[in-house]
Amino acid sequence: MTVEAEPVLDQNWVRNQKPGLVSVIIPTYNRGHIVEQAIESVLNQTYSQLELLVVDDGSSDNTRNVIQKIQDERVQFIERSQNGGQNAALNTGLEHAEGQFIAFLDSDDLWKPEFLEKLVNPLAQIREPAVAYCRAAIMEDGELRTMVPFKLEGWIYPEALTQGFVSHMITLVVRRECVSLSGPFDLSFRNCQDDDFCLRLAKHCPFSLVKEDLAIVRQGEDQVSVQWKDYADGWYRLFRKFEGDIKSHCGSRQVGAHFSTCFAHYHRARSPGGMVKSMFRAMIAHPPSGFRLFGKLAGLVLLYLPRKLGFTKKVA
Repeated sequence: MTVEAEPVLDQNWVRNQKPGLVSVIIPTYNRGHIVEQAIESVLNQTYSQLELLVVDDGSSDNTRNVIQKIQDERVQFIERSQNGGQNAALNTGLEHAEGQFIAFLDSDDLWKPEFLEKLVNPLAQIREPAVAYCRAAIMEDGELRTMVPFKLEGWIYPEALTQGFVSHMITLVVRRECVSLSGPFDLSFRNCQDDDFCLRLAKHCPFSLVKEDLAIVRQGEDQVSVQWKDYADGWYRLFRKFEGDIKSHCGSRQVGAHFSTCFAHYHRARSPGGMVKSMFRAMIAHPPSGFRLFGKLAGLVLLYLPRKLGFTKKVA
């Protein structure tokens, strides 16, 4: 397996920017049937000073043909020779980005036309590194409904560590300097990469919130089925990565609470090994949380072990 090198987002990368330009990165893989709608939502923005970097992560469908027929000089089509995952594709986009501002859109999601205009405006009024983000709506069966109403503003790192997330990545517009400070996407994550990236941004930069649903997360037939074990692994990796900072900023009880959440996710995934390791991490950080999980685990063992061994009582 080829090990990908992370891009170097140093001061040379920061200086190589075009003022006022927004670099929009869309990673895609075998989404030829739907990616054009995401692209159109970018090209129809009321803020037109943008470049659109569509990074094809080794697709085997008609993605190339769909994108190459789009007649707009702002669109750049970047092909990766092999599939490396979403984070690798996003990093490829960052390597090619020339904008003062960076934004990200999944190939099956959408922006409302005023998304960039309303998020770039607050960033353009300040000089220091900062992030602007908005709220998002979910589209399911043609109906829109508001997601969790994101609310954090300012220097939000402790609060973000407490809740374990900030927002979806498609709701962000980031000054180039912030990406350099926080670093590229972590290739070890298969899930929760949005949360990892947002937490690192929050550690270095303030956040400005536009309290409107300007991004649209689509749910439906094209969505990849949730693999609960992968989802649980993502949360566990996230909290292990930030465990030290969570303890420093939020206290040991919060560390225990986060690993209790991991325990619940692993329970849903029917992963005894994941439940055990989550229990031990909680035990080390905050013994009362760990002992509560031990009690739950013992109860589950007493409930399921007799069935596993065939000791269930027969009814006459």
